[in-house]
Amino acid sequence: NALEIFSSGSSSPNNQNFVPDIINLSISDHKNYQNEDEVSSFYPAILHYMQILAQKGVILVCASGNRFNGKPGMGFPAISKNCISVGAIKHLNERPLKITQSQLSIAPNGGTDIFAPGHKIPLYYPDQSISTRMTGTSVATAFVSSAISLLKEYHSERKREDSIAFDIQLVRKLLNPNSNSGEKNNQLNILNIWKTLDHLDQIL
Repeated sequence: NALEIFSSGSSSPNNQNFVPDIINLSISDHKNYQNEDEVSSFYPAILHYMQILAQKGVILVCASGNRFNGKPGMGFPAISKNCISVGAIKHLNERPLKITQSQLSIAPNGGTDIFAPGHKIPLYYPDQSISTRMTGTSVATAFVSSAISLLKEYHSERKREDSIAFDIQLVRKLLNPNSNSGEKNNQLNILNIWKTLDHLDQIL
């Protein structure tokens, strides 16, 4: 289990303790939950590792799921409060994709943290030709993980001794629509890296 290995900090290419900055989890169990309590008896070990990683400052980015059944909710592990949950949209100023599981209440109380492009995203061969196009929350997570990686680097370059730690609480604050760091559209918090960087710059 990769989460177990990373939470213990016992694996790296150089056989030294290693903890990653960000882990992208483009997976879901395809069920629909309203809160983390509903899965606590099903996935206790994974929830435990996710909590440890969050405490270590590792940012987990999880796909909210692609089995929308007409009711609000997300799959696991996205429903955990110890991750950044990602829903998919087609274009800016649109509702979530019809397949996207999501909740519009503010995270971490079961709400989806951020929405990113997830409709017919092209995947390329090394020669730059398109191999296929993919749709869903799994491809949307890649945009968010990349954005958080950029935020992490930006934070590292500009932080002072008294700067706020770069952890899931800070990332969630930066992505929260109430912080004016993302595009708010009918309660959707749509990824906007430029506004998020500007907001981080104000905090540091």
